[in-house]
Amino acid sequence: MEFFRKTALAALVMGFSGAAFALPNITILATGGTIAGGGDSATKSNYTAGKVGVENLVDAVPQLKDIAVVKGEQVVNIGSQDMNDEVWLTLAKKINTGVRQHRRFRDHPRY
Repeated sequence: MEFFRKTALAALVMGFSGAAFALPNITILATGGTIAGGGDSATKSNYTAGKVGVENLVDAVPQLKDIAVVKGEQVVNIGSQDMNDEVWLTLAKKINTGVRQHRRFRDHPRY
């Protein structure tokens, strides 16, 4: 009986371990802006918006790999003042496509 109990417990743990530890998938759609700004020196106050790419930003936080599978997509790399209707429409289309491709949402009747 003890052998059966240990075997059942091991099977239960193994069965749930894959589902319990699956990391969520996150896609960052980057547009540049202040967060992606960079300058010639860390001591000077001037910077250029949209200078750093999304992959560099994601790589700068290695702890992200512990909590999610993070993918970055550089939609544009511009300053906030240069956001326009075309960029917003591109973002909206990419979001809609991503939601439709995600299985959880794709199988839902609302999408």
